Amino acid sequence: MSPLTVPPLLSSPIEDARHLHRAFKGFRSDKSAVINILAHRDAAQRALIQCEYRALYAEDLPRRMSSELSGNLETALLLWMHDPPGRDAMIVRQALRKDLLNLETATEVICSRTPSQIQVFKHHYYAKYGVHLEHDIELRASGDHKMVNFIAIHSFYKDVLDGCSKPTKQNHGHNWFFITKDTNFTAYNTLRCFVPRKWPLILMRFEVKIRVIGGVCEMRRGRLEEEINGVWVRKKRLPLMTLTGASMAENLLLLAYVITPRYEGHEVDRAMAEKDATALYKAGERRWGTDEKTFIRVFCERSAAHLTAVDSAYHGMYGKSLKKAIKNKTSGHFQHALKTILQCSENRAKHFAKLLRKAMKGWGTNDSALIRVIVTRTEIDMPYIKAEYRREYRKTLNDAVNSGTSGHYRTFLLALLGPNQ
Repeated sequence: MSPLTVPPLLSSPIEDARHLHRAFKGFRSDKSAVINILAHRDAAQRALIQCEYRALYAEDLPRRMSSELSGNLETALLLWMHDPPGRDAMIVRQALRKDLLNLETATEVICSRTPSQIQVFKHHYYAKYGVHLEHDIELRASGDHKMVNFIAIHSFYKDVLDGCSKPTKQNHGHNWFFITKDTNFTAYNTLRCFVPRKWPLILMRFEVKIRVIGGVCEMRRGRLEEEINGVWVRKKRLPLMTLTGASMAENLLLLAYVITPRYEGHEVDRAMAEKDATALYKAGERRWGTDEKTFIRVFCERSAAHLTAVDSAYHGMYGKSLKKAIKNKTSGHFQHALKTILQCSENRAKHFAKLLRKAMKGWGTNDSALIRVIVTRTEIDMPYIKAEYRREYRKTLNDAVNSGTSGHYRTFLLALLGPNQ
């Protein structure tokens, strides 16, 4: 559902292309004319305008816009020129850039999209950038690329998603996965949460990094568990949860979320929801430390309706919300991802209304977040977001944007939002 207002007597794409070309002529471009055209054209019409502009002037329209515009208006309009899945692909690609890594933005987009939307924008991602989304997540979302490559491909894909607990073997029939030099405490402890327990580990050194090598080891499990569950740091024995980092956990969660098919209907198995609630309680609040792989399994395999039922069952069985349990037992980007998935399963429009409120609350405006949400949701569910915003904050979204922005940038965002209601 879109608030986009398209004129009843629409000019042809060729005429629109000519009007835009004229708007770019002269010392200063006519920004109002550009906004009046593009803010009132849907994705298909914008695509046709770009084709006609290229045919008429042998020039790429977005590139010309980039040279004529600047600031937030340029950012918003260039993002608007894509269709919804194309925008998602571009935002995530930029968020996963090595030099400008922004996991919060990547998580916001990936974990707030439905399974079908993810599948479509994954295809756009590969078509546009020549690389699979999973590969970029695997490569960029963790500081230890060697470890991520191995775990994501060999452990997560095969063992977590497929439910397999058998060890991987080499030609000689031996298990292989060894902890040696090359990784820090955070990577080591997070790794432990995802490697199947039947895989033997050789603990060579705590204060260094991890890498994968071939070999054989037999080690008594009890002693291994005793050593892993606590290490000496500055002569103090710290619990596992103190040393567990979220980067690896979120990396695997994002990977699982983009590759796992999920049911999008509303039917829920109540018994299964209670079972999942119990599993999450045992994986979090009932234990010392957090079993992240259980959270990943439930949150990435279950439908939105099912997760809402799990939250309800959790509250009924343990007297607190699942959201509070996530806040208490997880941290960082991993916590952010889980909360995003849960919030969107309950009320996606309310989730985006909160993001918009956060972007405009206090001194200054987070224009990057404001543009990202308004532009990406306009052609999907903006009327619902506007309704939730007014219900939650007793103020229309249009009024909030009007107060928090200025100039042609404000004019463009208000045009996308439509009537002030």
